[in-house]
Amino acid sequence: MNNLAVSESLMSLEQFVPREPKTIVVFRKFNEGGHEIIAMFPEEEYYHYESSYKQSYMHIGQHGACDIGLLHSGTKEATPEEYKDLADELTNSIGYNLDIQQNYQYTN
Repeated sequence: MNNLAVSESLMSLEQFVPREPKTIVVFRKFNEGGHEIIAMFPEEEYYHYESSYKQSYMHIGQHGACDIGLLHSGTKEATPEEYKDLADELTNSIGYNLDIQQNYQYTN
């Protein structure tokens, strides 16, 4: 079997490999403190605190809790250029299948 045939076989198998379910993520940039970007997972509860806390992720500190109200008032929308590195880390290093939604409607 030549390399082209192997490559085509692998591509046809990809449709049968289960992917992680999509995880909704919102990327925000802190108003103060430089260029820190935070990925907030609004549908993922952070169970170590009250229910208003959701899962989040940053380059330094990695997974943690974030309060939706505080996060929303203390941050602004991050641009694709600003959150690209963090999205790549979440996707390629950790294995998330991201559904990026910058206009997510927060509900408590």
